[in-house]
Amino acid sequence: MKKKQIISILLASTLVLSVAGCGNVESKDRENASQQTAVEVVKEEAFATIPEEKLVTNYIKTKLSQEDSFEQNSVDFINLYINDKVNKSLISKYNLEYDPKTVYKLTDLHSKYPELFESGITRLYTLFYQQTYGQDEFVNKKLLKKINGYLSDVWNNEKNNDYILATEFSEKHPKETFQKYLIENKIEVKNITYPTFVTGFNFVPGADVATVKVTIKGIQDKKSFEKNLALDFYFSPSDEIKNGVKNDDKLSDKDFEIMAISTGTVPADKFDTYFKYDISKAKEKFGIS
Repeated sequence: MKKKQIISILLASTLVLSVAGCGNVESKDRENASQQTAVEVVKEEAFATIPEEKLVTNYIKTKLSQEDSFEQNSVDFINLYINDKVNKSLISKYNLEYDPKTVYKLTDLHSKYPELFESGITRLYTLFYQQTYGQDEFVNKKLLKKINGYLSDVWNNEKNNDYILATEFSEKHPKETFQKYLIENKIEVKNITYPTFVTGFNFVPGADVATVKVTIKGIQDKKSFEKNLALDFYFSPSDEIKNGVKNDDKLSDKDFEIMAISTGTVPADKFDTYFKYDISKAKEKFGIS
């Protein structure tokens, strides 16, 4: 077998697309009811939507806009160039340049076929983490730690460094946006019940989606409220991985970053009876046509 710039353990196996659970959650319809007071106007009922849905990145827009078969095609793309698993229909469909005698650099593959590469390499590194740590530890420890770190720091305004934002998402300033949302809607968060496990884990092109259930108690316009929310956290690989720069076997907590967040595609109160991530509803939440 010819030399490749990728981890040896990955050379030995063919990447298989599998779904380890079904994400969920259909967010509530947006409510724009305005409550007029003598001084201020409450623009929206507390957490009828979340402000992060308006901060969708171009990365997520592009990835979720791909055709249904794109996720599997990106997996086949990685199998073709890393595992030498020839797929003539894939080569024809995307007009790929492929020679079994050529050693392809990951950076070159990203340069020529960025969308296929970014989606496929996401699945590859997800598989690598699952093989190294096991599904439960990867999802319910490593990813969940990042989720709770974000909720603590951004939503509860308690300093926490356990999460990393993707550069494109960070540039949209989610913490500042969220805190502004609270002020504009006269919301005071009193308590957040953090998730203790990930309810659903799903794949979309270029990202892993971890779905959790969160309970928020607070006060809006002097009235107490309690909301059970389902949240979808979209994790994408670091820029080094997405761009093909990283090609070693040194795993790091910095390998997966939060790229987007939305309310889930199935309501939290229906987790027990219906649980399936719906990409079409996810696109609606992000305003992707």
